[in-house]
Amino acid sequence: MTFKSFIRRTAERLLGIHIFRVLPRGVDQFKDIQSEFSDYQMNVIFDVGANTGQSAKAYATSFAKAHIHSFEPIKESFGLLEKSVFSFHNVHCHHLALGLENGFVQMISDGVSPMNRQMKQTTAEASRASNSTERVKIVSLDSFCADNAIPHISYLKIDTEGMDREVLKGAYSMLSREAIDFVEVEAGMNPDNLHHAPFEDLKSGLESHGFRLFGIYEQVSEWPTGAPHLRRVNAVFLSGAMIAIKSSQELISKSSR
Repeated sequence: MTFKSFIRRTAERLLGIHIFRVLPRGVDQFKDIQSEFSDYQMNVIFDVGANTGQSAKAYATSFAKAHIHSFEPIKESFGLLEKSVFSFHNVHCHHLALGLENGFVQMISDGVSPMNRQMKQTTAEASRASNSTERVKIVSLDSFCADNAIPHISYLKIDTEGMDREVLKGAYSMLSREAIDFVEVEAGMNPDNLHHAPFEDLKSGLESHGFRLFGIYEQVSEWPTGAPHLRRVNAVFLSGAMIAIKSSQELISKSSR
């Protein structure tokens, strides 16, 4: 054992912590991507469900050369989003929801809550939300990219409180052409969670386009009931094209040894 290792292990025992030289996989998706694809550049990031700009500011700081498109349909949240990213010239704010097709939808609006969501067509939900809804414009990701001449997306983050499947269905063309490198979705992890799209559905939908699971992040337990099992996670998938790039790099590396 080296002296450095001895000091590290002693500190871990005394403080009751574990010191990592490198973060383990599953903590920070962007560090994991950098670890696997050291020369990869984030050029276009879609922040779908931007709320008041929490993710947008982080993306703009970490990827100063990337074009970041942040989508937020709720008027009050969108106003704060614009203010929070005002100094970041690489963030483009869009007062829109993304979904399956173009049109208008009703959304449950509770101020700037990150749990604002598209209203499902059920009597119970309509009754609960009768005094707190907002009519918002919705477009498909495919049509937005076509209208704005965006041929490729580096990272697509979706946080739409249960409507992630509809956003992906509206991105059929981009996904089929492998014109998106990484997709992050917020996935429900047990059948009692009716608020988020089930992990199994999101996984099978993305796999049908050649995507594969890259990592699981931000694991949250079933906090409404206090139960210890998982309620939701952020799951990141990568395209078949990115897998092929990594495979070719490995072959080149092996041949040069």
